[in-house]
Amino acid sequence: MFNVPPRGRERPGDQDAQITGFHALQLDEGVVKAQFGWKPQIGDSDSEERIEEARFFMRKDGPYTFPAHMWDGDTLQGRTLDHETDVHTYSAEWTGLSAGDEVWVTLYYRSEENWYAPLYDRVKLSEPAPEPVAYEGTLGTEYVVVIDSDNGDRYEIEESQTDYSITENQIAVLFFHDLSEPGYIQSAELDLDVVITSGSGTELSVAPLFSSRNIEWNIGEKIDNEAALSLDLSSLPDSLPVDISDVMKRAALYETNGIVLYTGPDLEVRISRNSEVLQNITYHPEN
Repeated sequence: MFNVPPRGRERPGDQDAQITGFHALQLDEGVVKAQFGWKPQIGDSDSEERIEEARFFMRKDGPYTFPAHMWDGDTLQGRTLDHETDVHTYSAEWTGLSAGDEVWVTLYYRSEENWYAPLYDRVKLSEPAPEPVAYEGTLGTEYVVVIDSDNGDRYEIEESQTDYSITENQIAVLFFHDLSEPGYIQSAELDLDVVITSGSGTELSVAPLFSSRNIEWNIGEKIDNEAALSLDLSSLPDSLPVDISDVMKRAALYETNGIVLYTGPDLEVRISRNSEVLQNITYHPEN
């Protein structure tokens, strides 16, 4: 008798999900890359539901299937991915493929309690590799919040406000309209109207938000600092717009549609509301 493995949290945008944004793409000739976000469990980090292991399988002409409850973890093939602290983006590549190949990438993952039903994506290889598509227009913010990192106070910035300020103990979180509309983002630039209002510092950091659940609680622990970049405000306006491609790819992978702005020591800046836009966006359509 075969037991059907339970499904994980697969609803798009579920901020309690630990595995998010799984997809596979052809990014070069003969090469397929698969990616997903692997986020910390919300709440009890020692829970039996915490995802401990993920495995990739690539198979031509059909998905890889296996009765997960019968697996012997010591002999199972595939590419094993172990979770690393403070690392939230995972990927694998397969090379030596040919134009016309139909490649299926399967992602299995497990908690201490059980294996979950697999996720699949299919790629039909072409030659040359498909180029990213230019998105027509820009993407503005859906809403912006400023969070005091010292006490967790949260201030939602109204559309009618002309500007807002952030200092070294405040973090601005920008959520963008319809970020999933373009498909799998490959590049984007951030433009905004920002000025230094006080202090001797000049660095404004931009990073993806990997969880938007209760963001006012320990906001600093929900920022993917591995992908953070620094913007030198001393060279305004020449330093804008700024390329934040990796930041936006991860924000989409985490399904938060959000990025954070925060200053360095001894710096206060003022940002004009509704000036924050993504432009020059390129993307790969869904398979």
